[in-house]
Amino acid sequence: MMNFLKLVHNENIKIYIRKRTWILLGILIVLAIGIPSFIAAQGGGDMGVWGGVGILMYFNFLPIIFSAVIAAESVASEFTGGTIKLLLIRPWSRIKILASKFIAVLLFLLAVSVAFFGIGLLVSYVLLGTGVAGSAPTAIQAQGIWLSVIYTMVDGLLYTTIAFAISAVFRSSMLALALTVIFEFMGSVVTSLVSPEKYAIGKYLLFVNMDLDQYTGSPLGRYGVTSLSFSLTVLAVYFVAFLFIAAYVFRKRDVAG
Repeated sequence: MMNFLKLVHNENIKIYIRKRTWILLGILIVLAIGIPSFIAAQGGGDMGVWGGVGILMYFNFLPIIFSAVIAAESVASEFTGGTIKLLLIRPWSRIKILASKFIAVLLFLLAVSVAFFGIGLLVSYVLLGTGVAGSAPTAIQAQGIWLSVIYTMVDGLLYTTIAFAISAVFRSSMLALALTVIFEFMGSVVTSLVSPEKYAIGKYLLFVNMDLDQYTGSPLGRYGVTSLSFSLTVLAVYFVAFLFIAAYVFRKRDVAG
């Protein structure tokens, strides 16, 4: 167990030793501080802390994209740089090596999420306070924001896993990142073509179930044929499938030559 933790630690070092990692973190921190500060400077203090965080949520795709960047490089960079051979000659199985990389990527996802939402919440509270009388009930706002944060974390987990799996399978960080970004922004197009309202198979699409915010206003979601538990189950199946494919290919791949 201790050896595996050391392996995870080494993977974390590989992530945080890069300048681009700190640049990505810096961008999120600047936004988390800058957006509430801009709102306060424009006289929007009556919005309160949750109103400020609600504005910040318009940029909730950034932690997901930044985590996908790291995930896309995690395995592919080892092949590109030729360091994969040095890694595989060590007394660890390929599955443990891949698992350590994936855990390190998930820890980065957690770090950028805390940096973005945590700092944003703190700065919003300091600069915007609790709002003014007559505004939307704080408890309702808070519940909606926390649900959105949780749903964003689920999105981040899936898209990071997709980028990681593509990186392991195709050994290309550019392809992994490009396909992940395409998946994120083209999901609505695919959903409209195979709408669950028209086609039964549509409710099993990844993109239909990624939008967990659809259950905030309706237990049956936007299309009336799914539920929160159904979507979470479908996402869990996709999650396991992506990891299985990544592990299978990485374990079987020949790196000689």
